[in-house]
Amino acid sequence: MKRTHGLLFIPVILFVCTLIACASLSTSPSTSGTIQEQTAWSMDNACLECHQAEGTSDANSACMSSMRASENCITCHTDEKDRLTAAHKDYDSGAIAVKLKKTKVSRDACLSCHSIDELIASQASSTILTDYYGEVANPHDIPVNTDHTRDLGCGVCHKMHLGGSASDIAPDVCEGCHHYNVYTCHPCHNPITGAGITG
Repeated sequence: MKRTHGLLFIPVILFVCTLIACASLSTSPSTSGTIQEQTAWSMDNACLECHQAEGTSDANSACMSSMRASENCITCHTDEKDRLTAAHKDYDSGAIAVKLKKTKVSRDACLSCHSIDELIASQASSTILTDYYGEVANPHDIPVNTDHTRDLGCGVCHKMHLGGSASDIAPDVCEGCHHYNVYTCHPCHNPITGAGITG
């Protein structure tokens, strides 16, 4: 009888030992994705320690970021003052980031490497953006107005860390505002005759 009572404590002791071992592993420094001992976040920290999904995309040829895998993260993610510092205010809490969501890559960051004139020329014969009436728009030479400059940064079509090409994404982006797949206003909103699509 006494022997049975002793055997009951063995699973409990093993369970407690397992908990202690797991707790010590979760608090010890590691290079496999846990946050190293850091006192504060800065642009010089190793981004991929936490942002592993973005690091994986750099090795995925279906992702545009793979073409820039040799670049530093801060080459494109330059918004330290506006977003990154605020997003990392709890950096030393031990929480691991799942994905980038509070950063934007500015058009100026893209144009620090790419020439807008070369981009426009490279898409001069593109028919990716052809509307219902056959109107063709160059995706890199869209009319400058408040809606386009406010809402259409390069990253709207060029999803660097996700699979999919800008050629597939761009038509959906345009149709998000240009109803019925029409790029000019007057076929639908005719101020003279009042004719056009209603609804």
